[in-house]
Amino acid sequence: MPDPHPFLVHFPVGLLVAGLLFDLTGTLLAHRELTRAGWWVQLCGTITLAAAIATGVLAGQRASLPSGASPVFEFHQQMAFLVAALFAGLLFWRMSTRTELPERSRVMFFLLYGGGVLALLIAAWAGGRLVYEYGVGVAMR
Repeated sequence: MPDPHPFLVHFPVGLLVAGLLFDLTGTLLAHRELTRAGWWVQLCGTITLAAAIATGVLAGQRASLPSGASPVFEFHQQMAFLVAALFAGLLFWRMSTRTELPERSRVMFFLLYGGGVLALLIAAWAGGRLVYEYGVGVAMR
């Protein structure tokens, strides 16, 4: 069975970036339906992030790392866990406000969400390095 991690990783990246854009646009335009869409996209992005991390942990256990790839792998894994913790916290925070954006601390929410997206992109970049620079997970036939 092929490794599902390379397939799944694209969903949280796209969804969580889109969720931030929906929420920012909805807030700036005072358009509640856009922030409602932001909630659903954030929820789906966080769920697919959990799936990507779970499959990544399994893939990491099976992967043989070439020389020099270990520090990149460790960085990729640590960033992924950091991103997961941050987005889980943001999801629970938003759930505590009945899926609405927090009123009093909206700026802090957006700063954390934006930082999470940046950290997610950095983790994805490190994962890409593992594949394209070190050939991790690439079948040589």
